Amino acid sequence: MRAARKGPAAVAVVAALVGLVAGFASFRRPVVPGPGEGRSPVSDMPPQLTVEVSGCAAVRAGPVCEAGEGDALRVWIRAPEQATIGLAFDGQPVALPAGVPVQGGARFSVGVPAKARALQVTAAVGGAVASFEHALGRREVPAALDEAEALRREGKLDEAEARLGRVVDDAQPGVQAEVRGKRARIARSRGRTEEAVALFREAVRLDREAGRVSDELKDRFAMAYTLLYQGRRFGEARAVLEGLDGLTVLDADGHAMVAYYQGLVAYETGDLRAALRLFRGSAEHASRLGLEAHRVDVMQPWATALSLLGRHAEAAALLGEAEAALGQEASPCRRAHLANDRGWVALRAEGAGVTGEAPIPHFERALALYQGGCAEAADVANVLTNLALAEVTRGDLAAASRAVTRAREVEPQADARIQVWWLLVEARVALGSGRAAAALETWERVARLAEGAVLRAAGMEAALGRAEALEALGRDAEARAAYLDAEARLDEVSLLVPLGEGRETFLSGHARGARLLVDFLLRQVDGAPEVVVEGAG
Repeated sequence: MRAARKGPAAVAVVAALVGLVAGFASFRRPVVPGPGEGRSPVSDMPPQLTVEVSGCAAVRAGPVCEAGEGDALRVWIRAPEQATIGLAFDGQPVALPAGVPVQGGARFSVGVPAKARALQVTAAVGGAVASFEHALGRREVPAALDEAEALRREGKLDEAEARLGRVVDDAQPGVQAEVRGKRARIARSRGRTEEAVALFREAVRLDREAGRVSDELKDRFAMAYTLLYQGRRFGEARAVLEGLDGLTVLDADGHAMVAYYQGLVAYETGDLRAALRLFRGSAEHASRLGLEAHRVDVMQPWATALSLLGRHAEAAALLGEAEAALGQEASPCRRAHLANDRGWVALRAEGAGVTGEAPIPHFERALALYQGGCAEAADVANVLTNLALAEVTRGDLAAASRAVTRAREVEPQADARIQVWWLLVEARVALGSGRAAAALETWERVARLAEGAVLRAAGMEAALGRAEALEALGRDAEARAAYLDAEARLDEVSLLVPLGEGRETFLSGHARGARLLVDFLLRQVDGAPEVVVEGAG
């Protein structure tokens, strides 16, 4: 399985007629007007100006962008082609570096001067001027919070929790919110899901009281992720991500990210149409703002969604682009996540009979990176499970069994998403070893677990596996019903696949069930030879 992770945002658009601030540094650059925008035909009409500010250390209500002295902000500006653009801090003009043209505008990296209180942008056409202003502030938090976060990221959970104890009595709501949020993440890493969710809810409440816009968004994202992947509580995860327009309009980075988390919910609930739209939108917004790390994060589930639709070449190309963007300087964990996803896409392609990359080398590379000490046990168990699936696919039943055993040892309390694939491998090994009764019993456990956790792919596999096991046991009437059940499940899931986005390739990639059903029905005819349907997956 893939590695499970995490209107324009913080867009302030001002098109007001104001006096031009004298002395602003200005430049002319070719900017293509966006849809519905045009050049101002009359000198007294202000030009259309769109500005997004990215890279704040935090955003609080106002909005106020918190940034340290010398920190670089990314400022994306779109204005008519003939506009003269000016940028200043506290009314003092600054010289702009060369911009990066992107999506009809240009993105600039601008250092924040000491004690700057406001960023101003203007666009002038003739005597008309549109202006934009964003307040700036300083982020002042106890050092213990940053120290605790660094320890948590290194996996030193006890030390991180101890460091948080130094500020547990701090009276500031913002500090208390951060303490709760960090403790929630520590609890999640320890597998204490209910405790983590309760702490996240408290952190979100305190974030709201303190006006910590970006912190509330981040805590909501982390809570939704926890509910989705450690609780399979889809409705709650979706609810946590709803009604956030009042926050995302203030925080550009948060607006780019919210679509990603909404896309994960859509992906996990089988709504591939919505997932593709949300992932694509989040990646485009991240590209506009220069959020390369987030863009790479989005490209990974986007690629796996394409793979699920049978669009394997597109999926592999997207992950290749993500790996190039990530670079070797990225952390071992990030490279491991990506290697795991590349292996998963390659495995799906291999299962569909598409010639491409071999999956096992990707999984082995991911495992080596994870075992370097960067990952949580769930990550190691995840890639070992994928290795088991790859081994059983190529027929090495002993290697598949060993990989599942190792995965169980690493994470005995793994969530349903991993456990269901352990059982799936064990069922295939049992059937391949001639133990049809044991295989049937295991497939029925897979079906129950898949139903409870809403794992549709595993549910389809379970129905087909039950049919094969029942046929092997000579229980033909039950086998026929199971084959038909597998086809009905495929029909139901295919309705969630968007037309024009891969329904045909999705169905062709799941043709194995239809082939097995046809073969089974033909074998029921007395004297009929076994038939292989050409072109079936």
